[in-house]
Amino acid sequence: MGKAGDDMTAYLSKPSWPPPMEPPEPGDLDSLPDTLLDETMSEQPRRESASQIDEFFSAAVRRRSSYLAILTALHAREDDDVFQKTDLENESAHIATDQRVMKKIAGRGKAKAAAGDEPLPPLIGVSCVVWDQWWTYDGISGTSYWGVFNPDWGTCHKGRRQSPINVEPDSLLFDPQLGYLHVDNAAVSGCLRNSGHGLVFSVLDSHRGQVNITGASLSYGYQFQEVHIHFGMKNARGSEHQISGKPFPAEVQLLGYNANLYPNLTAAASGNSSIVIVAVLVQQGSATNRQLARLADASVATPYRDDAICLANVSVSELLPSTEFYLTYEGSLTWPGCDESVTWVLMNKPIYITNASATLSAPPGGLQLEQLRRLSQSLQTDDTRSPLGDNFRTPQPLHRRPVRTNIDFTGRPVVNS
Repeated sequence: MGKAGDDMTAYLSKPSWPPPMEPPEPGDLDSLPDTLLDETMSEQPRRESASQIDEFFSAAVRRRSSYLAILTALHAREDDDVFQKTDLENESAHIATDQRVMKKIAGRGKAKAAAGDEPLPPLIGVSCVVWDQWWTYDGISGTSYWGVFNPDWGTCHKGRRQSPINVEPDSLLFDPQLGYLHVDNAAVSGCLRNSGHGLVFSVLDSHRGQVNITGASLSYGYQFQEVHIHFGMKNARGSEHQISGKPFPAEVQLLGYNANLYPNLTAAASGNSSIVIVAVLVQQGSATNRQLARLADASVATPYRDDAICLANVSVSELLPSTEFYLTYEGSLTWPGCDESVTWVLMNKPIYITNASATLSAPPGGLQLEQLRRLSQSLQTDDTRSPLGDNFRTPQPLHRRPVRTNIDFTGRPVVNS
């Protein structure tokens, strides 16, 4: 077996693999109210009585106005079997209303999903809801509901090329025509922001075009724009992609778009193979990747949603591991609306991040993973604090898509351009 195959075999057979994560059952909504008020809030502060519903929606909907807009819109649909008008008139009824409304909405969504029907119709009068603030990764605003409450995100529910995926090494297809991936080794300036959904580094407009992503399976050059960091609150979860059903503690994603055809990343989302995302799995280790350490250390300045700090001379190419080998497939964005416009390139080796107990004797910069787990998805003015971590979408069905690789397990010479 050739060197590339040896690398992959050794990589996948490491005894230090974390145990498989037990993914939630999509559509298993019968016990939703208990899940929302108990399991998903287990790591968050609890309040009593009429404040309980505020506590949940500060994480899931985040603002009372958005929640009331949704309830008002539901009532406008005249679905008396869902809840009664008095529920809007009496603030103290919101606790019982929440469990009844959300359970029935969930049951309705479950029935439609099982029948393969369209998602729920648009909520009349819900235009005032800020959808970007509504969605999260768990609960009633979590991944299973993105395409249920907002029809504009229907691809999240019915798409056939969704991401992330679970990679099965035995199913990889060797493609000798795949070239090596190239990311320009230029330093750029940008801002690191806590978006409330993750930690995002965005290059400044004045520095766009200085880093381009080319090669691999790409037919065009893609202009780098953002780095996204996904991570778990526990070491046994955090990455979006999995290998043989095993997640990693974190995943770093470099996003670029076809600047020849589209003015920005948002416009490119509606195109075909118009976005590239280079994904790097992150494993716990004794020393953190230098550029990842810099981003993690800088996140101290972004404890709450919308907090940001600007950084100069960031070399995004140094976020890549020292390997020429990768996997590639056609997929989607992993946040709403899950546009199927992405060519994914998943590097064959991980980079590393430290995770040690916070002690006075710990070396500076040696607690990057713990630092990320201190971040909150809540606003500083919110009454409760919800962790930013566990900001990952679980693997989606492959639906017969090929996953190609430039790794030749037979050891034959690889032709690369």
